[in-house]
Amino acid sequence: MSLFRIVENITDLVKCIMELLNIFRSTQYQFDLLLELVKEERGQLFHHNGNKCICHS
Repeated sequence: MSLFRIVENITDLVKCIMELLNIFRSTQYQFDLLLELVKEERGQLFHHNGNKCICHS
């Protein structure tokens, strides 16, 4: 019975670790998407600023 308990606890621990890994993966994915978005926004910002400078001069 105690051996079964130990195995059960280890299984729960493994499940917990797997869930944490999944959370980390999805967070990493969202972070990558955010970085891509920021890069695009920056590119547009610089592009618009460049156009403004050309317009002003």
